[in-house]
Amino acid sequence: MNLTLAALLAAGLAASTLLPLQPATANREDPESSFARLDSDGDGYFNRIDLYHAAGLTEDGLLGEGLRSQAMGSITEAMAQFGPSVQEDMLDPEFVEGVMESAEAGARSGVDQAFTDLDTDQDDRVSLAEFLAANH
Repeated sequence: MNLTLAALLAAGLAASTLLPLQPATANREDPESSFARLDSDGDGYFNRIDLYHAAGLTEDGLLGEGLRSQAMGSITEAMAQFGPSVQEDMLDPEFVEGVMESAEAGARSGVDQAFTDLDTDQDDRVSLAEFLAANH
């Protein structure tokens, strides 16, 4: 399989996994509501795991069921764009799992970076004040 094709597909899947995170963090009209959705236990903070969940990832930073299903749909759509020999390569379970792992790594990296940017006091949790400062 062409490594460029595999890399492009994995990058596209990784980018698409971050789309669910945007609404949770980008509501500049009502950042308090956005924060409340992330603060799942209502303790006044959210942590990296809460952000993973908001992005559709598991606690381990893997694609959750919904995102895994979307990713498989993206692979199926991509297969339709290519000829039979490429489709055969893309059906290989090792290739599919490799694409999924790349997508998970990209999504995890993006969420980790967002969390690091928000957690300005580096205490492994984000307060409402930190969240509001980042959203102004």
